[in-house]
Formats: sequence, C-alpha cells, structure tokens
Amino acid sequence: MHYWKKRAWRVTSRPIACPDFFGGTYKGGPEGFTYHKEGDYWKCSQGQKVTFRKVFVEKSGNRKKLYLTKPSQCKGCPIKAQCIGKSPEKRITITAYKEEYDRAIARVNSKRGKAFKVKRSSTVEPVFGTLTEFMALRKVNTRGINNANKGMLMAAMAYNLKKYLKFTQKPVENVAMRAEKQMFRLFELIRLVLKPNPSFKF
Repeated sequence: MHYWKKRAWRVTSRPIACPDFFGGTYKGGPEGFTYHKEGDYWKCSQGQKVTFRKVFVEKSGNRKKLYLTKPSQCKGCPIKAQCIGKSPEKRITITAYKEEYDRAIARVNSKRGKAFKVKRSSTVEPVFGTLTEFMALRKVNTRGINNANKGMLMAAMAYNLKKYLKFTQKPVENVAMRAEKQMFRLFELIRLVLKPNPSFKF
C-alpha cells in the first residue's frame, strides 16, 4: 500500500478525522457533475462522461486524479461556453483521496462529530489561542523539529503552571472561626484593662 494511502487509512479510521489532513481544499467535487464510483467517472448535466486518465503529483506534493472528455463529446453542447469556454474538452482535477475525504467529512458532519467539534472549541482551541496571543508563540524561533518540540513543551509547562497557580485554593475561614478569634481578642483586651485592679477576679 502506498505511504499516503496508509496514512489516509490511519486517519480516517479514527473516531473523528480532519478533512484537511491530506492537503488541499476538497469540498465535494465540481458543481453540476455527479461521481460514479463503479466506473470511476464524472457525468455532466448533459449526460456526457468525464473519464479517468491518470494520477499525477503537483509541485506542492498533493496527489491528484485527472478526468477528461473527448473533444467530440463537448462539440455542439448547448452549455459549452459556460462549462469549458474555448477549451476543446472538459478537464477535472480532483484529489486522489476522494473516498477518504468523503468518509472524513461524513464523520465531521455526524452528530458525534459535531459534539467533538464543540468539545474541541472549548478545550483545545483556547489553549492555542493563549499560547499564540499571550505567550509569544506566533512563530517558533528555533531550527529543527526537536528544538521546536522543546519550545512547545516549555510553553505548555508555563501554561499549566500559570493555570495551577490561578486555581490553587487557599484555606478559607468561615464566619464561626472569625467570630471565635474576635471573641478571644476581646477577652484579651478586657484582661489588659482590668488587670491593674487587684480586687477584680477575672
């Protein structure tokens, strides 16, 4: 199995997978075309097939699939001008991991996926916001992944210590304890005031 295929399988086999993990901005295919998995082709609104031709890799490293029509298929089409303009055929380039994307998007849009998204927005994202906005982590000024990892660990330690100190509870005196202390102080004052009188027994 190809390396990226293995990686895609590992991510989409988790409870909730991120659709943007593989790179790109896949949102579900070209508008006005329906995908047919059995023959691996797209069909336009006029009933013409856009068939698979090859897999290629972009300069950015993203693997894409190329689909093309024959010039004879688009000749005389009533919507040719708005579909392909002056091009002789329809060209569709789409991610090679469409199946994994569709599975991941379905999970994110599921009831469980929406619940995880709400949980993430209240637990994980505020931490990254604090680190970037208040702890100077908009950029990592180190060279190498190991040094960057050390910087992130130190920042996480500082964040946790700050949170710990903020939420450390101090012993709180209740009303009865404060009243008892005040009574003892009052008795001490009375003792000091009445002590010079030998006839008074406290």
